[in-house]
Amino acid sequence: MLVLKAQLGPFSRMKKLRMAKVSSEPHKLIRFERKEISGRDASDWSIDINFKELDLITTEITFVVSYSGKLWTRTLETVFNTYVDQARTNLKAYFVSSRPQSENE
Repeated sequence: MLVLKAQLGPFSRMKKLRMAKVSSEPHKLIRFERKEISGRDASDWSIDINFKELDLITTEITFVVSYSGKLWTRTLETVFNTYVDQARTNLKAYFVSSRPQSENE
């Protein structure tokens, strides 16, 4: 289950998505798509996680999130995108800080 949430003052929006892995290529790609069991028609969501080996100990990971619907008004969508940008920065910092230090560092 993937939970996305954003809040601006008294306004908040939360999405709970049931995601399923639909394909993968070892060391290259994992793809998840929304798979709801309710039977209701829902907007498409997908997440592609791409892996690119830079050297023997470093891998670049890229997340691409796609959504076919609208979350809310343009103003609130801008705020949501700000949260996404901050999450991207935090995730990158987390992985950099948890990387093992080499003897030369």
